[in-house]
Amino acid sequence: MHVYIVQPGDTLSGVSTRYRLTPERLAAANDLPPAPYLLPGHPLCIPSELPVVGTDGFLTIEVRRGETLRSISERLKVPLTWLACCNHLYTDHVQAGDLLLVPRSTHRAVEQKRLLPLTAMEPLHDLPPLAYRLREGLRVDAAGHLHFPPSPQEPADQVLLVCSLDGAANILGDVAKAILRSDVAQEQLLGEMASQVRMQGGVGVVFKWQGVRPEVERAYLHLIREAGRRLRPMGLVVGLHLPSDSGLLRRTVPLGDAVAQIDSVFYEPMRTQPLDGEDFFRKAPAPLLGLDDLRVALERVEGLLPPDKTWVTLRPAAAVVQRRRVLQHLAPHQALHYAYQHGFPIARDGDSELAWFRCSGGEEGCSVWQEDLWSMLRKLELVESLKLQGLALWESGAYLPELWTYIREEYETQD
Repeated sequence: MHVYIVQPGDTLSGVSTRYRLTPERLAAANDLPPAPYLLPGHPLCIPSELPVVGTDGFLTIEVRRGETLRSISERLKVPLTWLACCNHLYTDHVQAGDLLLVPRSTHRAVEQKRLLPLTAMEPLHDLPPLAYRLREGLRVDAAGHLHFPPSPQEPADQVLLVCSLDGAANILGDVAKAILRSDVAQEQLLGEMASQVRMQGGVGVVFKWQGVRPEVERAYLHLIREAGRRLRPMGLVVGLHLPSDSGLLRRTVPLGDAVAQIDSVFYEPMRTQPLDGEDFFRKAPAPLLGLDDLRVALERVEGLLPPDKTWVTLRPAAAVVQRRRVLQHLAPHQALHYAYQHGFPIARDGDSELAWFRCSGGEEGCSVWQEDLWSMLRKLELVESLKLQGLALWESGAYLPELWTYIREEYETQD
């Protein structure tokens, strides 16, 4: 799988011809809107499996810097003459970035998929195979009783039930306090989890409690630790959703004790509002998260959260912004379709790797910031390099079809 950044003057037919695809296949792989042009700056996902009539098909590889046709044939263990004939080449000279056809069976024997476990929130939209499915709706009332979500019509495997507090936002702190200061309520809660989670189609629970006040943070971590101690021997998975702005991160000793007793921490880096003096057009607005923000958030928990238990939790997003104020939240594909509809060229911020474009009024007008294929791939590389447990998409119906196409081909997404 390859990624190509559209250059000025590129056309759909021209890029398709260069990469040996039909325009229809390229448009479908990238969810392109019906438009007669390509926007400069737009990253395109180039499928590497190319069906060829009358054969088993080819895959493509990208020529690396300094490689020749002979060195590629030796690396892939493909006869030089065979490789040359497949690509209609008559010399040994190739350039970095060129794509070469390689018979499918040969390429698959050499190139192995990388491991990147993936977890996502239901409902799902054409995602690769998942390590876990996250299902919201498990609620805890003030007495510590559980209220389970309705079971879906089609049962699913590896479902983690996301457990949150029940009630209006202004009383959640009191609900948490009532449960955490009552041994009876905690015993009721853990007992119902032990007996009911599997009956409700789950393989475990992820705690995501809102409104936990500082005075009961230690008690909350004690509950998480006890959940791990009691539920894991029964074969249930226990996890904790932990935003980077959570006060729990200040409780390093009790947090470490709790994490030692559970399976997973779904760590969600959060973007704060821009600081005074930050250039509005050079810094992504909340809730978008740049690569630079992700690095800082992960550095904060280095040594505190074990990498092999940490899922980086992301919410692909886009937003219309004016003067550092978010006017409207969008899905990433909505932002892209809007850019194509009006022909706005796409720029990219070098620090955050996020895409953005101005849509009116110059620097005083509106702009749209968006997560796209390129920015998400940079985040995947960071998750890989740190050898974290995996990637969790904490957004119902997260919609980046070209990203899922890339992940499906390049990664093994189940443990």
